[in-house]
Amino acid sequence: MHKTGLYYGSLAIVIAANLGYHLVSRSIPVGGNQFLGIAGAYLLASVLCFLAGVLTRKGPLLKEWKETPLHYLLFGLFVPGLEAGFILMYHDGWQVSQGALVADILTSTLLAVVGVALFHDRLAGINWVGILLCFAGVIMVAL
Repeated sequence: MHKTGLYYGSLAIVIAANLGYHLVSRSIPVGGNQFLGIAGAYLLASVLCFLAGVLTRKGPLLKEWKETPLHYLLFGLFVPGLEAGFILMYHDGWQVSQGALVADILTSTLLAVVGVALFHDRLAGINWVGILLCFAGVIMVAL
């Protein structure tokens, strides 16, 4: 059922990157322009992604570039809000132990509903109970 051997490895990458992301976001000092800082971060990320793309390509670089879906550009619409939102949350007093948890649980539960509505994902009754418990947890954590 798993398409690659990275089923759990990819989860580990997400967890490690997410931990680093939030720890760094929480430690960014107040001051300066968040959007210029984020632009610098994404300039570095662009260079790293380009190098990784070159190293992992299976064919000519230009051909692979042309075959890359434009959907990746849509990320660019949401990245500034995501990055600045977390930085501003932490600057405005959210604790790292609560801010990411509340945002991620709310996002995940909304994505579960969207997944069912738009992508015909299937959730069992126990999954819906879990979603309700997540909302209850958010209320308890955010109080």
